[in-house]
Parts: sequence; C-alpha cells; structure tokens
Amino acid sequence: MQAALRDQAIHDPLTGLFNRRYLDETLPHELSRCQRNGEPLAVAMLDIDHFKHFNDVFGHQTGDDVLRAIGDLLNRSLRGSDLIACRYGGEELTVVLCGASLAPARERLDALRQAIMQLIKGANCRRDRIHRHRRCRNARG
Repeated sequence: MQAALRDQAIHDPLTGLFNRRYLDETLPHELSRCQRNGEPLAVAMLDIDHFKHFNDVFGHQTGDDVLRAIGDLLNRSLRGSDLIACRYGGEELTVVLCGASLAPARERLDALRQAIMQLIKGANCRRDRIHRHRRCRNARG
C-alpha cells in the first residue's frame, strides 16, 4: 500500500512520467553522485511550442493523447539510470541524462525532439483527416 502511494506521489497520471516532485527530490542526489564519480550530467527543459493553440484547435482530448504518446516515447527511451524524464508542468518536460557529456546529450535530445515532432505531426494529420471526414459526411446530408 505504501509503495503504491509513493508511486502515485512521484508519477504524473497522464503521461506516466515522473513528476516535478520526483525531479526536485532526485536531481540534487544525481548531481552529487555525478560530481563524486566525475561523471557528466546533462539537464534539458523541453517545451512544446504552441501547445495551447494545438489544444484550442484540436481539443484537449487530442492534446492529452499527444502528451500520453510523448510520455510513452520517453519511457521507451529509458536505459537504466542514464535518463530521467519528468513532466515538469503542462507541456513542459525535463530530461536528465546521467553520464552524458554535451555532444552525446545533444544528439540524444535532438533525436527525442524529432521523434516528438513526428508524434505531434501524426496527431495533427489524424485529427485533420477526422475533421475532413466529418465535413464530407455532413455535406452529403
């Protein structure tokens, strides 16, 4: 029971990612660990541009679907303790790459950025097809 409550307290229910509370608890420990071991650590904040507009145009359900898909993508990208992904708030995400120097961190984050852009584009296209289908059906009466 206690483990289940702890799990709920540190995970975002929508995305399945860790939440800001977990980041606030974990990041200082990871920084200390990396300093002790002489390992690099990269921290990146990701913000989905124009997400409010996306929600306004396509609806909050579609926006939630995109956030869930991004959470799944980031969770699939986890390799042991080298990556911590958190939903910081709204459409803001934090990615912590333990043991990653600048060049590999940039490569990994760029790959994540491109994958996230494809998810959003895919959601946009699917939603557009649904709207076109409804317009065609409605036009026929």
